[in-house]
Amino acid sequence: MRFFIAIVIFIALEIYAFQLIRTLSRGHWWKWVYLAISLGVILNLMLQFYINGRSGNSITRDFSTTLFIAFLSLKAIFILFMFGEDIYRFFEGLWSSLSRKRNP
Repeated sequence: MRFFIAIVIFIALEIYAFQLIRTLSRGHWWKWVYLAISLGVILNLMLQFYINGRSGNSITRDFSTTLFIAFLSLKAIFILFMFGEDIYRFFEGLWSSLSRKRNP
């Protein structure tokens, strides 16, 4: 159950971060490259834990985990900027709707 919750949270973060990549890339191929790399990192992490299990340490599993944490950190930075902009736009819209004069 905990694994399912972690996957749902990660997918939600991935979709939110993908919105930034989609906005920044006007060409179609950049967003698909980002999505393919992101999926590759996730699948590599799951594959390494499936193959090696919990027994012992493996260099490939350590590398896979490090790569996953690096991509997760990048997505966290993306989300910080995007969420900050969303909060700003929310308050700007609220202010404009409250300060707008209503016509009778």
